[in-house]
Amino acid sequence: MKLRTTHWLGLASALLLFAAGVGLLQARTPEEPPAHGADPVPLAGGRALSADLVQAFNQEGGLGGFVRQALERPEAGGVFYATQVLRKCRSVLATTPGRAVAGSEPPRGAAPAAAETLRQRCAGLSEDDMADERIARHVATGLQRKDPLLAMAAHAGTATYQDPQRRKSLLFDMMAAGDPLLVQDVASRIAIQTDPRTGARGYRFDGAFYPESPDASVELAFYLLPCGLGLDCTRATDWDLLIRCANGFECAASREDYVAAALRGDREAYARVKALYERMLEAIRSGRANSFV
Repeated sequence: MKLRTTHWLGLASALLLFAAGVGLLQARTPEEPPAHGADPVPLAGGRALSADLVQAFNQEGGLGGFVRQALERPEAGGVFYATQVLRKCRSVLATTPGRAVAGSEPPRGAAPAAAETLRQRCAGLSEDDMADERIARHVATGLQRKDPLLAMAAHAGTATYQDPQRRKSLLFDMMAAGDPLLVQDVASRIAIQTDPRTGARGYRFDGAFYPESPDASVELAFYLLPCGLGLDCTRATDWDLLIRCANGFECAASREDYVAAALRGDREAYARVKALYERMLEAIRSGRANSFV
């Protein structure tokens, strides 16, 4: 069964790329270790500088207050987080089923509950907050204030990084940052590459090329990776799980449960995915970002 990455990445809308061509990152050869302190968001003792933001992002309830506070923390990637929330909420409010008509009995079941949880996540945000013009201003300000996660996300969408070496350099920086939202919404997308020898599309890790396969092993390992980096991957707050459930697809309790269901209970396939995921996670935690390029 092939996992279509658009299901779990497409709804997390791409950042507005108003920073195209702005040289906030300097490309380097990914095989070369970065100079001391050169990583945009270095892991400090295995802890990303955005860790406090991740913890707040994981909290249940409305994210209106989180957005306002995150916008004041560009040095930790706060503008990236805030603009991702705004765009996610705009997508959610436009696509999830509406509330029950006043006076009618509310619908029951997991899907309506998931839709309501999504709306609650977006509580405290107005249409003006989520407007393109407002997000554009936040992006421009965040780039001026050198939000490192926002800069990497912006560069990921520019034509400049279609060059394989530059894409590798950017992927190296993203994995070195160790931020779960950046890995989920941006890095997992640019990690897909074409093997120059076979022409197959897939992912590179630890010197091996993993082509996209019918059982989607490598895609599923990437799907789990943000969880190990700190993202809450349960249906209490996980946008992907909630969106799937609200729109009538799988209502898995966690990403691990979703992966098990996607593999139709094949224990060997599940063990392969988990082993690959754990190797990827250890590579990030141990500072081996070059394993992904």
